[in-house]
Amino acid sequence: MKVIDFHTHLFDVCGLNVHPACGQTVKANLLEKLGYSDLLQVIIDKLIPRSFIAKSAAEISNIASVSNLLKEMKKDNIEKSVVLPIEPSVTTEQILNECRDKPSLVPLASIDIARLDDAEIGEEIHKKKSMFPFRGIKFHPNLQRTLPSHPKAFELYKAAQKNEMFVLLHVGKTPFLSPPADNLAAFSNVVHALGQFPKVKFILAHMCGYFDPFKRPFDAIKQFNNVWLETSGASSTTVYLALSKLGHKKIIFGSDWPYGTQNGSLNIVIRAIRKYVTKFPNLSIENVLQDVLYNNGNQFIS
Repeated sequence: MKVIDFHTHLFDVCGLNVHPACGQTVKANLLEKLGYSDLLQVIIDKLIPRSFIAKSAAEISNIASVSNLLKEMKKDNIEKSVVLPIEPSVTTEQILNECRDKPSLVPLASIDIARLDDAEIGEEIHKKKSMFPFRGIKFHPNLQRTLPSHPKAFELYKAAQKNEMFVLLHVGKTPFLSPPADNLAAFSNVVHALGQFPKVKFILAHMCGYFDPFKRPFDAIKQFNNVWLETSGASSTTVYLALSKLGHKKIIFGSDWPYGTQNGSLNIVIRAIRKYVTKFPNLSIENVLQDVLYNNGNQFIS
């Protein structure tokens, strides 16, 4: 069975001032061991000090090296990983340099959107596309301190459309940030853009609810033909409900490595698919697995 992990990171994308080391192993944290429990996500967001969450994220970022990612991919039989920069913390150029001679790693682009004037955004994305034939761009409203409904974000979507790039958009919270930056990427701030830019293909990370799992706006998403959901950081219940509402052609596997392990994330998604297939017995589990774990993502990068 072929697998593409559509959501991985290298280096310190959170901007926590750590330097990745080689030779260490990414291990499943308690949240992943408990299947990204929806209730536990809410408890962590509401009750755990943000300084403690930031410290944990920094420890994980410390092992986000290329060699560690390739080692985990080999162990879990991952054919390709899509690697996401988040500027300014990790630049497009850094990721491109790491991925250029490694066909199993597929880089996306990023821009430091908060630093740029509206008129500079299209020019910057064109410059990135001239550097390398990037298929998509990563936008993280919380870490990049820009609302997904802000005019700057709309300039990014326009440029993505012009350059035939998809947008992989973080949706949900970032629990080590303080309000309001922690939740700029709420789905309520995203939904307007989906309708305004019907020709842009949006991949919404974390099943539309990172550390905000009970919103599950899948009925609202059904109206948009240009939207896919990516699975990282979501429980098997959430993935199953999305499959049931949207169908398996709209779901793309991702792990958010190193903040989630590829093996643990695969197990959660496979569990959801098994339940989904029992509800729709006319479906072949092999075909559904191949679509969610490979085909749906591969169409964006092949």
